[in-house]
Amino acid sequence: APPEEEAPPEEEAPPEEEASPEEEKEVEYEYKNITVEWNDIEEKKYGIGQVRTVQKYMDTFGIHLDERKVEKHFCQFVGKRMNTVFTKHMRSDAMGIDYNKIEYKFVDPEEYGETWTEYM
Repeated sequence: APPEEEAPPEEEAPPEEEASPEEEKEVEYEYKNITVEWNDIEEKKYGIGQVRTVQKYMDTFGIHLDERKVEKHFCQFVGKRMNTVFTKHMRSDAMGIDYNKIEYKFVDPEEYGETWTEYM
């Protein structure tokens, strides 16, 4: 029987350098202070439309830019519930929803209950 060959020794990976506490604090500080600016690249390409104002859209879907807050649990409304509330307000040209006729404003159903039911 031929002699067994010895496996080459495994190379040890160099130890990972750990950040000093000062560096960690700096990274954490930078992360917490990130400011996201409005990205208008798509707006220039596609436009924002003229059938509703941006404010009407934000109000309808629970987006509060001034407070940098979005109402939570939106997915509880999306789907059949949202379609039921919105489709009765189709535009006469059948090109979407007439947002001028929508009075509903989404709010967190966990906090305020299923407010959409009165609009169904």
